Amino acid sequence: MQFSMLPEMTVRELLAGDTDVAVVNQSPADQSEIVARHVVSNSTPVFASPQYLEAHGVPRTPEDLSRHVGLLQVMPNNAPTMILYRDGVASNIIHWQNIYLSHDQFLIRNMVLNHQGITPDLYLGHVVEELRQGKIVPILLGWERQNWNMHILARRDRYLSDPVIRDFVNWFSQVENKQCVERIMQARSAIEEARAKGLAENYE
Repeated sequence: MQFSMLPEMTVRELLAGDTDVAVVNQSPADQSEIVARHVVSNSTPVFASPQYLEAHGVPRTPEDLSRHVGLLQVMPNNAPTMILYRDGVASNIIHWQNIYLSHDQFLIRNMVLNHQGITPDLYLGHVVEELRQGKIVPILLGWERQNWNMHILARRDRYLSDPVIRDFVNWFSQVENKQCVERIMQARSAIEEARAKGLAENYE
């Protein structure tokens, strides 16, 4: 197999043959021409660095984010996070003071570590060690972004006719599901460890 990693592709590009498979954060409603295999569903807390919070204050409600910089992910298949949820209840629409948009999770992580803003869009698996060390802390206890529902997609005709594509899609969905769940559990444990050490309690 040969791989060429591209930013998140749309269903239109998949159907046009621009890619053999696509990994997306939200599975499309119309699946008549595609096969979608679920990978993982997860939400994330709102994250910032202690240094940013010390310089700009700690938001206690989603409405307080109007005084802060939002570091948000934007992709072809999903819009930036503008609503948070707690116990299934939605917040009001968030009006950030300023917004920085990027498709790159690692750039968002580095901007948080550089004390440049607050993000609800940072995948837990990318910040396990930072959470354990208190370099990144969760804020707005209980409030999280809407679930990402990651799927891997293939064109239905290619999936049915090409065993390599079919085997890869099925393998990826199973293996990545296991690994994603493990990383998410590690991050949730790291959050609890940080709270036990007192590294996060002042920011919630």
